[in-house]
Amino acid sequence: MNEVNIDPTNLPEGYKVDGYIIKQEIGRGNMGIVYKALQENLQRFIALKILYSDVAEDKGFVKNFIREARSAGAFSHLHIVQAYDVGISEDGLYYFAMELVDGTSIGDEIREQGKLKPKEAIDIMVKIAEALEYGYKTQRLTHGDIKPENILLTQVYEPKLADLGLAKTIRDELQIDNNDLILTPLYGAPELIKRKWQPGDPRADIYAFGATLFHMLAGMPPFSGSNPDKVLQRHLKEDPPQLDEIINGFSHELSQFIDLLLEKDPDKRPSSWTQVKDKLKKINLNSTRVERRKSSKTARFSTRRKKISVTRHGKTSSIERNKKNKKDDFVKLIYMMLFIVLALFIAFGVIIKNDVPRTEPKMNPLQNMEALRQESPEMMKDFEEMKQRLQSLDNLEFKRNHVKVFIKKYGEQAPQEAFRMLEEYSN
Repeated sequence: MNEVNIDPTNLPEGYKVDGYIIKQEIGRGNMGIVYKALQENLQRFIALKILYSDVAEDKGFVKNFIREARSAGAFSHLHIVQAYDVGISEDGLYYFAMELVDGTSIGDEIREQGKLKPKEAIDIMVKIAEALEYGYKTQRLTHGDIKPENILLTQVYEPKLADLGLAKTIRDELQIDNNDLILTPLYGAPELIKRKWQPGDPRADIYAFGATLFHMLAGMPPFSGSNPDKVLQRHLKEDPPQLDEIINGFSHELSQFIDLLLEKDPDKRPSSWTQVKDKLKKINLNSTRVERRKSSKTARFSTRRKKISVTRHGKTSSIERNKKNKKDDFVKLIYMMLFIVLALFIAFGVIIKNDVPRTEPKMNPLQNMEALRQESPEMMKDFEEMKQRLQSLDNLEFKRNHVKVFIKKYGEQAPQEAFRMLEEYSN
C-alpha cells in the first residue's frame, strides 16, 4: 500500500494510483499535475491529472469536480480529449484519467514556429469551436481556461480540446470566495476579472478563444507582460492591437472579427459558438485595407470615365470631340504653368536655405531617458519590460510587432530609442 499524504507534485516513476502506474510528468496547470500513466487492466497509456493538495482540501470543489468530470465523460467528440475515469485513491489522491494525446500543443507550436499561418489557425479553431458548441449544447458545459496549452495536436495535426468542463469547476468554486482569481491572466475576460461572470454564460470563453486566436496569429497575446495584475488591468482598460495594422497584408475581415471577440462588453461579442464557428468559416483571408482602398479608387475612376464618354445615338459628335480637345489643351497648359511656378519656389527655397546658417535642432528634454523616467514612469516601465521580452525573441517580425504595439500605445511620447528600434527591425 502507498504511504498516506504523499506529495502529488512529485510522484516517482512506478508509483501506483489505484489501477494506474505513474511513468512521468507531462505538464502542470491551475488544478494539478498531469502524468503519463499506464492503465493496468487495459494495458494502455493515459493522461492522469492529480489535484494539488490545497485544491483537494476544498470538499465543495471536489464534489463539483467529480460531477463535472462525469459530465465530460458522458459524451465523445473527435476534437475533445476523452474522459475515462475520476476518483480518489486509497492514499487520498484525487485523480482524473483521460485520453493521452501523443503529439504537441498550440503553445508548443507557437514557441517553435513563432506564429501560425492564418488558414492553418482558422482550420484548427473552427474545430475547437465545434467542440465547444457540442459541449455547450449537450451538457451546457463551459470551459473556463481556453489557452494555447489546452489545445492539443495529434501526430496527424488534429486538434483536441483538453479540460472541457473541469477548468470551470475550479473557477466557480474559488473565484468568488477567495481573493485570488483562478484564471490564466493572458486570456482572462473582463467580466471574470471584475467577478461579474454568470455561470453558464459562454461569452467569457469566447473572449479567451479570441485572445488565443490572436496569440496564434501574432506570435504574442493581445496583452502581454510579466506582472499578472498589470496584464489583468490591461484587459480591462486597453484596446488590443489591430492585427491588420501590425502585420503587413493581414486580412482586414479577420482582424475585425478578432476585435469583436475581444470586446470588453460581453453583449457586443458573439453570443454562441455557432455564430463563432459560422463566421470563421466565411472569413475572407484576402480582404486587406490596401486592396479595399484600391478597389474603391478604381471604381471612382471608372465612374468618371463613364461620365466623360457621353455619346449621341451611339457615336461621339465632332463638336463634342473638339470641345473636349480644347478643354484638355487648356488643362495641360494650367498644369505646365503650375509646374514651372513650383520649380521656381523650390529653387528659391534651396538658395535661401543654403544662405541661412545651420543650427543643430534642440533635443526635446523629454527624450532624455532620465527625464522620461521621472515624467512617465509607467511608460518607461513598459519600455524596459518590452526590451527584456525582445531579448528572448529571434524573429525580427515579432520584435517589430512588439515595438509597433508599444509606439501605438504611447505615440509621440514614446522614447526615441523605440523609434530607432522600429527602424532597425524594419530593415
